Amino acid sequence: MYVSEWLESGARLWPEKVAVNTRQYQVTYSQLFNYVQAFCNSCRSNGMHRGDRVILYLSNTLEAVIAIFGVIRAGGMIVCISPRTPVPKLKQILSDSGAQIIVADHYIEDDLQIKIKLAVHINNNVTEQQRSWTSLWDWVRIENINAPLNEGEHLALIYTSGSTGSPKGIISTRNNILFSTKAINQFLMHGYDDRVLSYLPLSFDYGLYQLFLTISSGATLYLRDSRKFAVEISTLLRTEQITGLPGLRSLFAYFLLSKKETFESIRYVTNTGDALPPNLVQQLQSTFPQSKVYLMYGLSECKRVSILPPADLQRKPNSVGLPLRGTSVRIVDDLGQLCAPFVEGELVVEGQHICAGYWGREEETKDTFLTTDNGVRLLKTGDICYLDDEGYLYYVGRRDKMFKSKGYRIDPLEIENSVTDNFTEVADAIAIGVPNPRDGMKIILFARTSPHVDKEHLMQSIIESCQLLLEPWKQPEEVFIMEKFPLTTSGKIDRRLLTENYIKERGNESVRSGTANN
Repeated sequence: MYVSEWLESGARLWPEKVAVNTRQYQVTYSQLFNYVQAFCNSCRSNGMHRGDRVILYLSNTLEAVIAIFGVIRAGGMIVCISPRTPVPKLKQILSDSGAQIIVADHYIEDDLQIKIKLAVHINNNVTEQQRSWTSLWDWVRIENINAPLNEGEHLALIYTSGSTGSPKGIISTRNNILFSTKAINQFLMHGYDDRVLSYLPLSFDYGLYQLFLTISSGATLYLRDSRKFAVEISTLLRTEQITGLPGLRSLFAYFLLSKKETFESIRYVTNTGDALPPNLVQQLQSTFPQSKVYLMYGLSECKRVSILPPADLQRKPNSVGLPLRGTSVRIVDDLGQLCAPFVEGELVVEGQHICAGYWGREEETKDTFLTTDNGVRLLKTGDICYLDDEGYLYYVGRRDKMFKSKGYRIDPLEIENSVTDNFTEVADAIAIGVPNPRDGMKIILFARTSPHVDKEHLMQSIIESCQLLLEPWKQPEEVFIMEKFPLTTSGKIDRRLLTENYIKERGNESVRSGTANN
């Protein structure tokens, strides 16, 4: 089985069914397959070889979908990068991946040292530098179809975001994608009648897999830009009778803060990335009364680790679920020995979803991706977790999110939930550790709310609540009230930037702070 065959099969089985709907276009499975074949042939005729990396510096557009499937069918490796990524970081990725083809929304003024440069939008009044760019649509000539399948083994490089140092590419294979897509669909059960709305960027593996999940099952993907989320989502949910809504904590919290109506057509909601506080899960269930809420947990190195069955939401409210079918997990201590139930340790994952390693980083690959004497492939996640006595997995935190304060190990999630669970006016809360000579780290809490809230009163109330509900070493020293949080290019809350901004810009007018009297 090949990833490229999903679309080919869809064009044969449901030629007139809408495959992808964007703000500009709506295309059927047959039309999309023709576009993809044309783009595939252009890749080959312009010198692309199997295994070549292709940078897709694209928004959530039809052109991005064509390029993704076209490159894969031609035997290349897709490297999806958010168009909001600064050009200096883009150049780092170009250098690291060795890509010689880039497809972008617009031409990039910086002189990129790359052979082929395609852009969706080309200005007719071009400069000398712009003449090196070609219109993507020149590569999508419908008469140039019937492209033989040449799909390779390595299909994608997924670059991690938010890490210190240079970007790091994770090699995703055909088997990884086929296995993960099938395993996730065993939970979500996508079908011909599904209409899935995604504001998740295709540069984020969670967003990319919405394309794979829908196209592999004959569903329709409504692909939108997250910057339009606030103004259009309610109308789209209602008029298009959307049935599936994948999202992130930041999107859901913003949406639920101002929306009071209910949407009956939604049959499922999914979340991954930042954990959803219990009160947010309850609000989702009220807003989408016919839906099942799937809380998911994963890493880019293996896509998805576990999914919590909706039937267990009440019984196991803090669990991230059960491992995907055909995979297994274990918790080990610092010596590599198995931990007993309820004992925290490092999560190690086994299964066909584990990626091939880090691009060009042999030592890091050896340290993270292990192979046993029996040939079993394992992933050391670096995540702190535990299993209960029924095999349900519980996520405690990443090593780089947890910190020590006053000699105690601090889990930010516990502090955050103590606030969101007790203050309905708080849409979201983030706790961070800031270096402090007295405590090692002092705890700072950021609470996001609407502009109409009495901020001074809310700050003091949060401080008093934390003093009442949390142990002294877990209580934040300062509380900041904000109207919005900074986000990474993949839509996650940018904890590192919050920390940097606190250190550099404390007292900025965009935040109001209160101090605990410890």
